[in-house]
Amino acid sequence: MSLDLAPVAPLSSRPLYRLIRRTRFLLRVTRIVTGLALSVGLFLGALAFVVAVDLLLPLLQIPFNIAFNLDQGLRLASLLLVVLPPAAALLIGVVFPLFRRFSAGAVARRIEAHIPGIHNRLVSCLDLEARGRAAASPVFYRRLLTEALDRIHGFRPRRVLDFVKLRRAGLIAVIGTLAFAVVWCLFSKNLPTAMARIFHPFEDIPPVAGVAYTVEPDGGAFLREEKIDFAAHLTHGETGALMLALRADNGAARDMPLEQVHDDSSLFQLQLDTVSIGQAYQNGFHYRVHGGGTWSPRYDVRLVERPLITNVDTAVYYPAYMAIPEGHPTPREAAEIIGPEGGEIEVAVQADGQVAVGEIQLLTPGKRPLTAREQVERVWFEDKAPADAPAGGTWNQVKKEKHSAHTEPYAIGEHGHWFQGDAAGFAVQPGDVLFAYVFIDPQTPPDEILVQWNDGTGWEHGAAWGADLIHQGRLGAASRRLMGKHLPVGGQWVRLEVPAKDVDLEGKTVHGMAFKMSGGQCWWGKSGAVRTEEPTYLVDKTFPMSLEATGRWTGRLPLVGKGVLRAEMRNQEGHANKPMAELRYTAVKDQPPQVVLQRPGAELTLSEPQAPPLTIAAFDDYGLKDVTVFYRDNEAQPYQSRILRHFDKPERNQTIVAPLREAAELKQGGVLHYYIQASDRKDQTARTPEYVVRITADANAADKQEAAFDKTQDTFHDRLLKLIAEQKTVQTKVEKLDKQYAETTEKARKEQAAAPEPPPPDPKAPTPPMPTPKDGPKLDPETAKQLAELEKQLAELAKEENKNAEDAAHLNEDLTKANAEAEKLQTLPPIVAAEMKALQKTFEQTAVKAMKNLGEQFNQGANPKSDAPDLKDLENQANRLAKDLEGVKDRMEALDNARKGLRDDLAKALQELQREMLNENGKLSERDLQDLRDFIAKMREQLKDFQGKQEKLLDTVEKGGDLKDVERQQADLDKQLDKMLDAARKMLAAKRKPNRRKPTFPDEPYTPDDEVKVPPKDDDTNEPLPNAKKPDGTANPDEKKSDAAKDDDDKEPLDMPALGGPKQVTDKRFDKKKRPVAHKPGDKDDADAQRNDLESHQNDRLRDLDAAEKSLASDQQTLEKMLQGLEEAMKAAGQKEAKPGQPNEADDAMQQLQHMLESPALREARAMLQRMHKGQASKSKQPSNQPPTPSQSETSQSGNNPPVGAADLSKLSPAAREAVMKLSPRLREELLQGLREQGPEGYGPFIEDYFKRLTETKTP
Repeated sequence: MSLDLAPVAPLSSRPLYRLIRRTRFLLRVTRIVTGLALSVGLFLGALAFVVAVDLLLPLLQIPFNIAFNLDQGLRLASLLLVVLPPAAALLIGVVFPLFRRFSAGAVARRIEAHIPGIHNRLVSCLDLEARGRAAASPVFYRRLLTEALDRIHGFRPRRVLDFVKLRRAGLIAVIGTLAFAVVWCLFSKNLPTAMARIFHPFEDIPPVAGVAYTVEPDGGAFLREEKIDFAAHLTHGETGALMLALRADNGAARDMPLEQVHDDSSLFQLQLDTVSIGQAYQNGFHYRVHGGGTWSPRYDVRLVERPLITNVDTAVYYPAYMAIPEGHPTPREAAEIIGPEGGEIEVAVQADGQVAVGEIQLLTPGKRPLTAREQVERVWFEDKAPADAPAGGTWNQVKKEKHSAHTEPYAIGEHGHWFQGDAAGFAVQPGDVLFAYVFIDPQTPPDEILVQWNDGTGWEHGAAWGADLIHQGRLGAASRRLMGKHLPVGGQWVRLEVPAKDVDLEGKTVHGMAFKMSGGQCWWGKSGAVRTEEPTYLVDKTFPMSLEATGRWTGRLPLVGKGVLRAEMRNQEGHANKPMAELRYTAVKDQPPQVVLQRPGAELTLSEPQAPPLTIAAFDDYGLKDVTVFYRDNEAQPYQSRILRHFDKPERNQTIVAPLREAAELKQGGVLHYYIQASDRKDQTARTPEYVVRITADANAADKQEAAFDKTQDTFHDRLLKLIAEQKTVQTKVEKLDKQYAETTEKARKEQAAAPEPPPPDPKAPTPPMPTPKDGPKLDPETAKQLAELEKQLAELAKEENKNAEDAAHLNEDLTKANAEAEKLQTLPPIVAAEMKALQKTFEQTAVKAMKNLGEQFNQGANPKSDAPDLKDLENQANRLAKDLEGVKDRMEALDNARKGLRDDLAKALQELQREMLNENGKLSERDLQDLRDFIAKMREQLKDFQGKQEKLLDTVEKGGDLKDVERQQADLDKQLDKMLDAARKMLAAKRKPNRRKPTFPDEPYTPDDEVKVPPKDDDTNEPLPNAKKPDGTANPDEKKSDAAKDDDDKEPLDMPALGGPKQVTDKRFDKKKRPVAHKPGDKDDADAQRNDLESHQNDRLRDLDAAEKSLASDQQTLEKMLQGLEEAMKAAGQKEAKPGQPNEADDAMQQLQHMLESPALREARAMLQRMHKGQASKSKQPSNQPPTPSQSETSQSGNNPPVGAADLSKLSPAAREAVMKLSPRLREELLQGLREQGPEGYGPFIEDYFKRLTETKTP
């Protein structure tokens, strides 16, 4: 037998590895599925649990503070409960198996555990396979592998899986899913919110409860001074109360209840005043609304300042062609902004607060819709018709959706109910919207509804909604106005609105109302009228404003037509300032200029060639450019031109005096034709008619008349010099009398003052007796002899002075006649004629009347029955008269020089004349102020003398002197004090209202900061001497109340300087002299009480004396400053003119002097001077012959009147202004001069009266 030595084929181990791979896959999948099922079960179960807890917990009605504080912690714990167990299961059961490496040995051992008798053969095969088969004999390995393959034959890998855990995990997943499904079914609507609360524990998500509501507002920025309206609208469920919880950033907390609206139980409201809630909340707060087991989200409220406009200024900038770059501020009292068309309006706003944006708004009239909260319903009736109105149809009163209503049963076809005949009715105002609330049954809605109103005459007023089925009235008319083809929404209350004008009911009264339907059923609620919009201004266009300085915003807009504007400031949140008062503006058309040739006339005849002066008045509303003369000496030739005046700076009103040089080039028999043309900055022109100058040998030629007139003026100068010389003689004699008899008159005057007054007449006498003359003084023989000699000399002086006064009167009459002749001279400029007239007025006021007055005083001094004359006063009057005469002489010489220089150099002659007259006016004012100052100084000395006497009596009372004797002396002194203080009051203020201080304005011309001391105010009212009244305090009926006994309220104040002097403070000397509180009536008989009353009265007198003296001292100080300024101005005005091309300081000084003479301070000083003259005249028992000083009168400053400025015309309306501008310059200047005198408050009445008189004047 032979042996087979061929090699045996090796066995394959692939079946082993195939088994291991399949088993490994099943193990991994099984573990992942188990982990997923467990994770899902745990997640859904925990989620269902926490969701159920979150939804059911609000039902416990836990207090808000506890629930809110625990809410976030519970939500976080719920999230951990939902997330951590499933996450752990997912990590262990899914993530780890998914990424775990199952080795072949481990899988083999798990398989061997389920195959009996394998005894690690599978693992050993894998180990030998891994180390290589060479490690063991082939026979052993083959046998081992064969046995392993035999053992695994038919083995199923699923036997190694853990189906128990898999089933448990699946059960958990099913239970969790079922639990979540149950929760879903029970709380499907609220489940998303609850889950969001759990998965977002730190987000502001309120819990879900049986109540849900929305809250307004939802935060934002609000104005600090405004009220915030909080509202909560219930969208689900019901609750009895809702609370508003405020929390500040600093931890302050405040809870306030919301009030439920009576008519709407689903609405809760609260109006919060941000000003009064507390300082902790002034910068802002956050809030929630809570109630019903839940709360609203947190809303943040920031309180910001509203921009506040503190001041608004406007200015008009003229068009560029006018060459007026500076702005023209609008006066605050102006009713509107007026300026030339084509210019610009600049609006400057001073604003406080947080301003981010500013703009100018152009407004147009319109209407603003009112919000539902702003609308106020006027309810006529609700569920039942008015009591006295009979109802028709089926009218049922019911409740529908918590509201009172009226209805009728469901019916098919047309049906309805109504009432009419309401006696009171319901008034419908223009702009009203008629309304009626309706609730349409959503199940059986009608096809059409018709509401009708009865105005007492019929039902021709109705409105319809829906299909056109009710054919009452004419469709489209007021009787049946179709408001909509579709019915309102059913199932809720809807307010039907019908504009009253659409049904022709504006301004009418309705007395009935009908509610009709086509099929279906409706419920009707309140009916009445409401305003849904209000008139307002709407923004048409805006112009930006820019920030120039701190809080100052400016912007411009074009000035075109008419309109209304306002400025609006807004902060970063868009809150605007409270609407400012609208500003109206009007653009005025730039009118052409006007020009008038005042002199010479239409035809001027000259005997020889010369350049006659032309007096031209030109005016333009915004500024002249040129005044030109056009001339020709041959009518066949064109006109030539020459500019008479070019204005580098625009002038509105100008009187030009210029020579017509072309007339000087004419030959004998020549004729010159000319006219004047004025042009403005817009190149608009105006011209005069054509005028003619003829050169011919004519005895009545204008130059011949002027030459003859000049010869008559020389005699006036000679007569004036003679009058001055004669008056100088009188002046010298008065000076001698003063030196010779000064002591005699002073002694006599003292004796006369000490003479007793005659007893007062008995008021009970049946017939009033003749007044008893005052006893004359008892003089020694020597004094009486000297006084008699003085009276004789005064009588002689009176004759001389009367003769001088008579001569002056004749001279004044001749000057008046000469002025009338000067007005007729064609070649004499009007400014010279005006100064001649002013000269005559000055002479009449300062010389004629003054001489007459001085002569009367000489006669009075020569009368033995009169008091001894005051020679010093007479000397002062004579000296003043001499100075005034010298001033008249200087004026006359200046006029003579001007008339002579007109032909040589017209401009220089007029300028020199103006300078001389202005200087004379300054001198005259200076003399007036000096007289006033000296008078005040004298009055102060008298007040101090009385004050010393009063202090002496007061000292006597304080030292315990005889009370009756002091009372007698005090009564005598009071009579003198009453006269003195009354004179002081009249000097300080003539027409000042009692106890009213003049208001202080920012632009007052004089506001010194100095202080003087005055007595303090009394603690109670003034009381007279004890013997001046009855013990009960009432006045004696038999005693006539004197001026001194009037109430203090009726007296002029003594502590207010008339010229705006220094402020006054209490004098420390009077701190201990204040009058004590009045004693009781029972204490009047006590000697100490009488002494205290007397002492109090004396302190009152000292107070009045001190106040009057201090006020006069303040005025005296003011006068000193005025005199100093006037002297410096006249000195500067008298300087020589500068060379050509150099600045002329003299002209500037002249303007300064002119302004000073026209200043309010000097006007007040002149008024005080008039009060002085009036007081002196009343004291001397004679009518005042002292006239207004020449510096006060208009005629003294003719030709120096300021030009018509913007202030004169800007106060007029545009229509009036245009009418004034169309007047001739002469009439316009008269009108505007009157306006300046009347003041702004008299503009309207003055214009009406002026034009009335103008139309009533008959033309010659």
